[in-house]
This record gives sequence, C-alpha cells and structure tokens, in this order.
Amino acid sequence: MTVKGSRQSVGPMTLAFRRIRNAIRPRVKVYKMPPGIHTDWNVPVIVRDGTTLRVNVFRPEGGAPAPVIISAHPYGKDAIPARTRSGRGLNLQYRLFPQPHPIEISEWTSWEAPDPGVWVPRGYAVVNVDLRGGGTAEGIGDLFSDQEALDFHDVIEWAGTQSWSSGRVGLNGVSYLAISEYKVAALRPPHLAAICPWEGFSDLYRDFARPGGVREDGFTIVWDKGLKRGGVRTNTEFRKEIASRPERDEALSSPSQPVHRHRISEPLRAGEIVPVDIALQPHATRFLKGDVLRLDIRGTWHFPKDPLRGQFPSGYEGSAKAVCVLHTGGPFDAWLLAGTRPVSMTAAKSTTPPEPSAQACGYG
Repeated sequence: MTVKGSRQSVGPMTLAFRRIRNAIRPRVKVYKMPPGIHTDWNVPVIVRDGTTLRVNVFRPEGGAPAPVIISAHPYGKDAIPARTRSGRGLNLQYRLFPQPHPIEISEWTSWEAPDPGVWVPRGYAVVNVDLRGGGTAEGIGDLFSDQEALDFHDVIEWAGTQSWSSGRVGLNGVSYLAISEYKVAALRPPHLAAICPWEGFSDLYRDFARPGGVREDGFTIVWDKGLKRGGVRTNTEFRKEIASRPERDEALSSPSQPVHRHRISEPLRAGEIVPVDIALQPHATRFLKGDVLRLDIRGTWHFPKDPLRGQFPSGYEGSAKAVCVLHTGGPFDAWLLAGTRPVSMTAAKSTTPPEPSAQACGYG
C-alpha cells in the first residue's frame, strides 16, 4: 500500500547509485571521545543463575551519581571504531545501509547503540551489554527468550545499585536492541524508569518471520547466517523455527485485523472465488486529508530483489505458478476498515485518551 501526494520515493537507478557511493564512502564521520569521560571495560555482571555477562561502562569523571542508559544485544559490545586498525573503521552495516543525512559517531559507539560521546557529556552514564552467548559474555544464548529478558533484568538492577548510578535506568537502542527492551520492561525491574525502543517490532512471527503468512526469505537468512559467522553462541535455530511455524485464529482476530495461523495449506479450486482479508497492522503513519491509498496486488515481490535497486536484503517464499483474477465492484465491493481517534478541544484537554473506533470505507 502506498500513499500518493507530496511524498515521493526515489527511482531504482538513483537508489543503486546511492548504495554504490555509500559502500565506497559512507556518510559517517568518527570523532575522538571528548575529555571528562571515565571508562570501565569488560566489567563482570553475574546474573541469577551464576552466568557472567560483561559490560562496558562510560560515565562522567568524578563518580557523581548519574542516570543510566543501557543497551543490550548479542552482537559484541566491543565492535567499535576504536578497536579497528585505523581507529576509525566502521561496521559493515554502515556501508550496506545508506544514512539519509551525514552523521557523526564517537570511536566508542557500537552498531545501533547509544553514543557515549553524546550522552556522557550531558550527565548520563552509558552501559553497553554483551548478552548471554554474545561477545565476551559466558553461556549459550537463547534469542528473544524469557531467559534473555531475565538476564537483562538483572543487569538493570545491577546498574541501578552502583555507586555511580542515580538509581534511575533507561533503555535505548535500535532493532534487536529495541526488541530486547519490550520483554524486560514487562518484567518491571524496580530501577527501570523509561524505555526508548527505535525500530523494534513486538510480534516476531507476524512482523518479521511471516508477514501476511508468507515466509520471509531475505533478511532472516542473512541475519541468521551473520549471527553464526559473527561468533554468537546460541542454540536458537531461527530459520528452522520459521519453516516449522506456518487458518484464522478466531480468538485473536478482530474485524479490522484478521490473525491467520498459517498451519495448513489451503489451495483454491480452479474458478473458486473467495473474499480476501488483508490486515492493516497498527502503525505510526498519519494519513492526511487528500491522501489516496492504493492497494498494490501482484503475484511477485513488489520490488527488485537485487541489493542495488531494491530493498536490501529482500525475498519471500515463492508460490506455484497460476493465473489469479481479482474481482472488484458490484457484488465484489472492497472495504477498508480503519481505526480512528476523534479529536476535539474537550478530548485534547482530557487526561484520558479517547477510545479508538473503526470506520468502514467502501470502494467500488
């Protein structure tokens, strides 16, 4: 689904040029850490089952109590520019994913984690954590698991009770570092004051592994292999789990969001006409008055699959070759059921947000 109007996307050749240019010269500048920062490397943190995790702590000199910002992941907390031969080397991801604008990071910043060079001068302590099975931590990791959340819980409580901590802990990070925040926040660690998850999904199955029920065969493969090649020690067989977890769940479905189980194959007979329910998942996009929504239905992936002109990396499970006819209009009217929140002066002044409602829009 796309939105027509003033919001335009770039063409495939422009995108290809940008990616080639970015691979050669990323728009990222590495700067030296400013003075006044005390660093503790590889600090051991023993969690409840006796496993030792390790963290890097960046905090203001002097030891005065400071609020703490933590990020946790299995990718290796020491994968930072300062540890490269030149002292300015970048993670490969910066060459694969172009930044929309030039950015600067400190030499002690790891991929998708908070920059100590930004936060510590502002009075915060920054803690970067190697989760179980990753980097310098002990044990075998179980990704996205309850065990991982319990480990993170214990690190939060450790940080909240250190002499250099004010006792208030916040979480910050992107992607996996964001996803890990949701699960541990549900445990309500006493010293956790806030979370700031960037670009983190909360439904691993529907948002990532099988969006719309179709198995994702692009990023999940690259990510799974990257974990193993990067030395992450884990028993999680992510690709095997995706393939083994493929009907509609009436208990979880709602009129505006059908939830499919995808446990069995349901092929159509030749000439059979069935209604198609497409879930418009919760999102942060604000549709403006005059925007036109276009539902784009194809029998193939919508974008080029090569890494230069399309999404990178992208790919979805293929289906058998067949001709599919889409019926619209008359007895086959289409309906969009979209959630709305009425806004009024009274509602704006109220401390209780209005309950969402649904509106149906018909299209011939």
